[in-house]
Amino acid sequence: MASAIGWYGPLIDLSEASSHVTQFVQLLVFLHRCTPLQSVGGEAIRTHVQVGDETRPFFFVTLWGKAMASACTLAPGDIILLQNVVIVKYGTSVEAKTVQQSSIVRLIHSSELLFFEGVEALMKHVRVGISTKEKFKRMIEWVHKTKPPIHSISRIHNHKDGLNAVNWKKHEGTKKFQHCSSLFEVKNLDISCKATFFASVGEIFLPSTTKVDALDKQSMFLSRKICTHNLVEDVICTGCQLCGSPLGFDQGSEQKKADVPLYCPESSDRLHVLSFIYRPFMLYVWDEVEYVPVLVKNTAATHLFGNIKADKVYTSYKRSQSLETCSASKELHSMGCTKSSTPDANRNSQSSKSINIFFIWLTLLRVLLKQGKHAPLRFLVDVNTDLDKGKGRFDLISVSLSCSDLV
Repeated sequence: MASAIGWYGPLIDLSEASSHVTQFVQLLVFLHRCTPLQSVGGEAIRTHVQVGDETRPFFFVTLWGKAMASACTLAPGDIILLQNVVIVKYGTSVEAKTVQQSSIVRLIHSSELLFFEGVEALMKHVRVGISTKEKFKRMIEWVHKTKPPIHSISRIHNHKDGLNAVNWKKHEGTKKFQHCSSLFEVKNLDISCKATFFASVGEIFLPSTTKVDALDKQSMFLSRKICTHNLVEDVICTGCQLCGSPLGFDQGSEQKKADVPLYCPESSDRLHVLSFIYRPFMLYVWDEVEYVPVLVKNTAATHLFGNIKADKVYTSYKRSQSLETCSASKELHSMGCTKSSTPDANRNSQSSKSINIFFIWLTLLRVLLKQGKHAPLRFLVDVNTDLDKGKGRFDLISVSLSCSDLV
């Protein structure tokens, strides 16, 4: 139901806001989310809301004074009428703000949009003017067509799970767990959480350590490189054991110094722990109908590769190379050398009897990449909805076999 306060300006689309700077306007919008109240000395002074309409999906409004009290009763997913707000411009950014004459009216609650029964059915509950009804009708059609994530955001209220400050890390214990029965559910998660699911390993996509042509992109898939001599150098690099960030600069690497984190977010003293680590890569997992790219960093990669650490693989690989050199030398000796074995040769002979970690790791890698030849694995990922799917939206935490597979 609309307020009795008179209008000091026209009802406009958000796309027209830049033409009404410093003027009073009315905005009929969809509420995406609210940020936590900002306070000084314990007194709340303002908050921000993100809204949208069919002409501009995202637009910010700053709420001051009494408008904040109205915001406390709103929920993401509501359709609201912002009356007598002022359009302002900060640099190149155009926003709106409330003033003393402003008011907020909820026209439709988010729960009513969850059970959409047609525009006419919703409009019966709204008492507004003709021009406002026309705008309201376009809004409902836009919401129904684009389907903003009202199912999830209606469960998230800013006073319960508010946005964190940029410089503070959200406590891991506050994240909810989602048990997904398929990758379709995983792909459509629209809240940050920890999610578990079963899937099979499809492919491993390695980062580019050298400049590659578009035609050579296929060579960045691990299944194409598993038989090459430089496999270990492509998978393992120098970096931080804790956060998994590569810190070394290989010859020809495309990594820039600006990309190297100065501090370690996982360390209490913010210092990196230097070691050989698995280079971050994208693991493509799949089920019957979907696939999902999962970011894998050093700790998670260690879980994936049977708890075999990167430094052990690298050391074993270098040792096996030296043994091959030694074997070649022995062949030369057998062709004409009469010298008896030396202490170095004895040491190499003892080393050859030790466990070849590199060979075990390589065998496990080949088994993982045999698509459709093994049972699905249980994955636990950290879901960050602020990131794109190919940029770490799904960050692997751990991987394991299901109990039924061990029987």
